[in-house]
Amino acid sequence: LVYCAPTSGGKTLVSEILMLRRAATLRKRGILVLPYVSIVVEKVRHLTELCHRTGLSVKGFYGGSLENIRDPFDVAICTIEKANALVN
Repeated sequence: LVYCAPTSGGKTLVSEILMLRRAATLRKRGILVLPYVSIVVEKVRHLTELCHRTGLSVKGFYGGSLENIRDPFDVAICTIEKANALVN
């Protein structure tokens, strides 16, 4: 899937919806990689609130976070360095 849109065109929203839908329906893990810790923290808070009734677990992985990469999760929101650790 390739989705092109101008600034403020909803690219992030579309990617979040697709990721959450895949996690909920296919029980596949999703990873959202963001550039800064502050954005990761904000997105974890938002998606946790959004998913609390669905049973999906949202975890944030970044330098200084208390989450363990080996713990189970449905959706991981992480910085580039932690995404590398998850994938490798």
